[in-house]
Amino acid sequence: MVAGGLAAARGFDVAPPPAVSANICFNEKALFIHDRGGPACDVLAVGSSTTLGDLDSRMLADALGRGRRYLNAGAWGMTVCETRKFLELLLECGARPRYVLMVCAITDFHPPVGAAFWDAADTPKLLRGEGYWPAMAGHFELGRIVSEGRQAARDRRKSDEYTTLMFDAWGGSMLDKTFPDVSRGRWEMKPLPEKIDPTQYEQLAGLADMLAGRGIGLVCVQGPIRPAVMDDATATLCRRHWQRVERILADRAFTFVNLQSRLTLDDSMFADSVHLNRAGVAKFTAALLELPEFREAIGLAAVSSIRESAGN
Repeated sequence: MVAGGLAAARGFDVAPPPAVSANICFNEKALFIHDRGGPACDVLAVGSSTTLGDLDSRMLADALGRGRRYLNAGAWGMTVCETRKFLELLLECGARPRYVLMVCAITDFHPPVGAAFWDAADTPKLLRGEGYWPAMAGHFELGRIVSEGRQAARDRRKSDEYTTLMFDAWGGSMLDKTFPDVSRGRWEMKPLPEKIDPTQYEQLAGLADMLAGRGIGLVCVQGPIRPAVMDDATATLCRRHWQRVERILADRAFTFVNLQSRLTLDDSMFADSVHLNRAGVAKFTAALLELPEFREAIGLAAVSSIRESAGN
């Protein structure tokens, strides 16, 4: 009876994802990857909520063109340490990208939760496109099924809440929030570069070394920060952080892109201090796709070459 009820709930898209972690967004992303048949792709986006929400999936997919698959595997609350571990797992489970893309927030470099926070047995099976029912059974708790089922059913259909689980066809999730309909605390929150954990730089270097050893390209993009929360002291610390990230990547012939001082994004384009809304994401992604260094870093021809071809 329970299995039948869960099957019906899944059919109506009101069942929660298997609880392979305590992070419902991570669980939902693992289920998304399961339902697409695994993580196979040509360009793989990984990271935290800035990767999840600050990239326009359709614009990227269109730029990549037919025959090249794009997957956004970002999820809330992933520090660089956890992103590295998850990337390793995705590669083990068949991702095989040619390029990896990360949109990094300052908070991604804050102290990590610790060891990989997902179930080591069930998560790989789920990511490979198998093991849904064993994962559900292995983490069955009726109270959670009911409460998270309600949450998932609501948040899969709402893009105007910070808790949205409304993934697009590639795994991205843009926010439809515009000032003044925002959380005041999130709107005013500073990026807190003073809380950066230096070991996260070691994790980034390890992630980059792993990809270099596999012949996979990497580009890290600094996620936009609302200018009003950047006082002089914060800006100074952020610049030091960005310089360190750039050195780590440059030492391995990888690319760091930072549009913070090069692209004008006013308050109408932010959902909070460090996340863009849909309009901001479109402008940010379009700006990235105009940059030769970004295009090269994900295997695209230069814009000028495309325009010349279109004119012939």
